[in-house]
Amino acid sequence: MAPARFANDPDKLHVVVRLTAQIQDAAPVTSDRDDFGISMPRRAGGSELYDAINQMLGRDPEQHRPPRLSWGQLIEALANVGVSVTEQELIDAPLTIELSPEVKAQLADAGP
Repeated sequence: MAPARFANDPDKLHVVVRLTAQIQDAAPVTSDRDDFGISMPRRAGGSELYDAINQMLGRDPEQHRPPRLSWGQLIEALANVGVSVTEQELIDAPLTIELSPEVKAQLADAGP
């Protein structure tokens, strides 16, 4: 996850998310472009960012589910290497969120 390249609003944290699937005994498969972006108040912390990511991916049944989830490009990238997977299978799979050093720094600068 990296800071969005278009963000200049000092009161907002803007990030772009690119999804990667780790396939057992194979190289990781990554979407060929950014999957989605998130903008939130800069004072928000890491847990709010993780919640926003989970919401965009339909992973939290207690959150409002967007009309279109953000798995499409990863499903396409997986299909290109011969892996057929459904949106629900990805929702149910373990998820690791890795923040870029830039995003970590912006979250640290936001402070409590």
